[in-house]
Amino acid sequence: MKSKTPLILSEVRALIKKHDRKDLEYIIAQMYKMIPKDKKTDKYYITEKINNYTELIFRCYANLYEFDNALNDFNKNMIEDSEEIKLYILIRLLMDYGEKDLILNLLVEGEKKMRLREGLIKMKNYIIQKNKLPDYMF
Repeated sequence: MKSKTPLILSEVRALIKKHDRKDLEYIIAQMYKMIPKDKKTDKYYITEKINNYTELIFRCYANLYEFDNALNDFNKNMIEDSEEIKLYILIRLLMDYGEKDLILNLLVEGEKKMRLREGLIKMKNYIIQKNKLPDYMF
């Protein structure tokens, strides 16, 4: 009998790292099929499920070093009321892959479009001053 218990994030990361391109492309295709289409049921449940799949698909693309696809999919599918929170989640994901230049670009562009929280501004300034990512998000 299959367990209905979701994998914890560290297990998902380890699972993704063990697969090759063909496997990851298959996993991405299967996850797209599992994203709920019926939005009439519990909105919180559907939103959480879509966001979880969006993060997993992002991680698959990131492990393939296809950050353009990862960003496009994330921006298309992540459901957040606040664009600033959406940016924060994206930066958190990119931190796991050490994408300093991409993070800096997103922070600079984000600052032009919205009011960023203090932690994101500190992170942007840290990257500019030290030319490296901080060890953790501010």
